[in-house]
Amino acid sequence: MKQTRYYKLILIFIIGIFASCNRNTDDEDKLVFNKNAWNINWRKHQSGENDRHFMLEDLKKNHLKIGMDSIEIKKILGEPERDFNFSYNLGLYKSGFDPTFLILEFDKNGKLKKINVETI
Repeated sequence: MKQTRYYKLILIFIIGIFASCNRNTDDEDKLVFNKNAWNINWRKHQSGENDRHFMLEDLKKNHLKIGMDSIEIKKILGEPERDFNFSYNLGLYKSGFDPTFLILEFDKNGKLKKINVETI
């Protein structure tokens, strides 16, 4: 009886992995960026999924521009959530297992020079 339950749990886990690997990423990133939703949707050091990644494409296309000042970016996204560069947690966006971050890099004058999405 215990062994059957164990096999069922393994099967459910495998199906979950398949579902996350085969999801249609073309349907993601369809939300319009919303500053309030961005800021209330995620708490520092929280893990798991969140809706920020659905806003990512609109954020990059319409709100974050190379050359923006770091102060302008803080007005849009709030305080960075990690200590190196400007990092904002996107939850389990790409890998399904490890947290993914929006990482913004600045030049020596404090102007945005690079926008990255990285799994850490």
